[in-house]
Amino acid sequence: MAGIIHGKLTTPDFVDEVRSPIPFAAEPTPIKSVWMQAPVGNVGEIYVGGAQVSFGNSPAIVKGSSKEFIFRHDAKESPGDLSDFYALFGSADDELEFLAITI
Repeated sequence: MAGIIHGKLTTPDFVDEVRSPIPFAAEPTPIKSVWMQAPVGNVGEIYVGGAQVSFGNSPAIVKGSSKEFIFRHDAKESPGDLSDFYALFGSADDELEFLAITI
C-alpha cells in the first residue's frame, strides 16, 4: 500500500569547510516518486544524486526551485529507493524539503 514520507534535510556543521553528501533515508525505502524543493531563503545551491554526488557531477537545485523523480514501477521497472538519494549542500544553513510516495 502506498504511503507518504516527508522531511527536511539540513546542513550539518561544516568542519573545516568539509562537506559530505547527506542521505535522504538511512534504511531502504522503495518509492514511486520523490519531489524536492529548495526554499527561497537558501543561500547556495544543492546537488542531488547518489552517494558519490559532488559539485561537478550533478545539476544544481537553486533556491526557490524544485525537482521531481518518478519511477514507473507498474511498467515492470524497478521502484526507486529513497536511501539511494543524497544531497550535497553548497552553503551552511540551507535546507532541502522533500515528499516521497512509497510503495
